[in-house]
Amino acid sequence: NFIKRKSKRRMISWEEILSSKDKLQTSFDGKDGAEIFIQKEISEEVDEAMDHLSERYKKILLLRYFNEYSYQKIGKIINKPVNTVGTLINRA
Repeated sequence: NFIKRKSKRRMISWEEILSSKDKLQTSFDGKDGAEIFIQKEISEEVDEAMDHLSERYKKILLLRYFNEYSYQKIGKIINKPVNTVGTLINRA
């Protein structure tokens, strides 16, 4: 059973997570100056807040909100139950 579970897990690199975050940065096309300014301000505030988080919480939030993974998928990636994933997201 351990071998089956291990083979089903998909490892995700930080590069893959960060590239998803970069996609958010390039989503400003076709918007007016005020919208772009507001989005950049929000993005900078999010970056600053993320810098203050531990790697554990940072990874979970990136998987959830930038990669849009479900709690189930995040649980498989970090090898934690779904309820624990929800708790970690709420604590972050």
